[in-house]
Amino acid sequence: MKSVLDTNVLVNMLNSDRNPGGYLTEMIRKMIDDKRIICLDSGQRIDKEYFKMLGQTLINRHAAEGKPSESIVRQMLGFFIALGGVPYPYKERHQVDKTDKLMNCIGQQIPLDEDMDRVFVYVAAKAGATLVTDDYDHILSDDGKREESLKKCAERFGDRNFDLMDSHSAKLTFDNLS
Repeated sequence: MKSVLDTNVLVNMLNSDRNPGGYLTEMIRKMIDDKRIICLDSGQRIDKEYFKMLGQTLINRHAAEGKPSESIVRQMLGFFIALGGVPYPYKERHQVDKTDKLMNCIGQQIPLDEDMDRVFVYVAAKAGATLVTDDYDHILSDDGKREESLKKCAERFGDRNFDLMDSHSAKLTFDNLS
C-alpha cells in the first residue's frame, strides 16, 4: 500500500492534545514496520514542507517552554527526519506537472492559494496512494463531496487506486491490513 502523509498529520503527532493515546505515533510506526511506500514529489516540495512545519512547531514549543535554542531544535529535527522521514528506503518520487489535466481538475476543488495541498493530493492521485490528512479546510469535507470530486479527478486523469482519509480512519485501516 502506498501513502502520502499530509504535514498536518506529522505536526499533530507532536501535539499530545491532537495525538491522544499516541495514535498517530502508532500509525506511523506501523507504516514503517509494514514497509509501506511513502510517496513524495520529485521536486522535494513535500520534504521541504515537512522540515519547515515540523521545525517551526518544535521551535515554537521549545521557545514557549524556555527550552533549548533554535539551533539545538533544528539539530533534533534533522535527527528525527533522518531516522523516520526522508531517507526512509520505501518511498517513491513523482513528478508534479502543474499544467496537466489532473492538476487542473484538482485545482477546481482546492483553492489556488493552497498550493501545497494541491501537491499532496496530486502526488497521491498520480501514485494511486492513500492521502492521510486532517485538513478539513481544503481537502476533506464534512459531507464527503470534496473527497468524491477529488477521487473523480484521479479516476479520470490519475490512478484509480487513489484514496484519501483522515488520520483516525487511516489508523484503523492500516491496523486491519496486517
